[in-house]
Amino acid sequence: HTWQEARRALVEPMSFSMAGLTPPQNSNGEEPYFNIPKDLEVLNCFNFPIWITDLNPKDCKTVWASKEGLRCWNKSTVEHFKQIDTSKRSESVRKLNDEWHQLVQVEGRCIGPFRRTIFPENVPCTVDMHVVPIRGLVEGDAQPKLYPLIYCSYVSLDEGSTKAVISHEMLIRMSMHAMLFQKEGPGKLLHANPEARCHYREIQKLTAEGTFKLRDVLDGFIWESQEEIEDTLNKIQDLDTGQGAVVFERAVNDPSRPESEGSGHEKWFKMKFTATNDPSAGKPAILITGADVSEARRAQSDLLLVNSRQEQFFAEMAHELRTPL
Repeated sequence: HTWQEARRALVEPMSFSMAGLTPPQNSNGEEPYFNIPKDLEVLNCFNFPIWITDLNPKDCKTVWASKEGLRCWNKSTVEHFKQIDTSKRSESVRKLNDEWHQLVQVEGRCIGPFRRTIFPENVPCTVDMHVVPIRGLVEGDAQPKLYPLIYCSYVSLDEGSTKAVISHEMLIRMSMHAMLFQKEGPGKLLHANPEARCHYREIQKLTAEGTFKLRDVLDGFIWESQEEIEDTLNKIQDLDTGQGAVVFERAVNDPSRPESEGSGHEKWFKMKFTATNDPSAGKPAILITGADVSEARRAQSDLLLVNSRQEQFFAEMAHELRTPL
């Protein structure tokens, strides 16, 4: 009955909640689940893309797509869609997928709506996307499990909005930490890529509460004093577009790191703060990029140690040679 109502309700995906669909009841009393693809064939009547991808980090693979989903990905059949090589994902996309796997397939949470640009067959396509968990049994599997069902609507954008989406996509796909904060007021977080969210473990929760601010980024490093933090924050907030940047290298303040590890095991980041404009709203913003320079710092430290020992060796040799002479 629910599927019949959905079939009649459709057309506008944003007024349609996949989370409200109920799987067929099982006669054996088990938790209900969808048989994939048999129970999902009805979704072929929707005029927006729908697809399922198993985001398990150990075995990421495409599972199923509706007719419109196949058209979106430029695939002729579901079997063709299932042959998409997910191993060619970039590191940033892999981390984003790992995050979705945790939220949707492990915690059973919904994500979205959010605007993304996907690249089926290297052709850019901008969509408003939802990701919801559904419990399903794929042909050939022994047990049902949660899968992320993705559905979206195509978006036609003006030039300004297109630039905003492209900027956001570039932020997501950067291989270093990247975050965009409001410049005005306390500096509220606007966007953060998977690299940054992975580093700042609480960023998902704090962003939802609207409490992750520019100051929290600075608090994540080791400083000599609170005055030094305030001085750096003031320099960042005084930046104007095209005026340069505030750059520093500092050790990460990680309370979970055992003191017994010593200073040689600290994580160091090179952080750059640049004044820019939020492409979505056109208001002043601060773009933060950060790169892990721990290995370079350790290599530099080792080199200094080698040079010091070399100088000590030559000094001792010179003394041993000079004494008998």
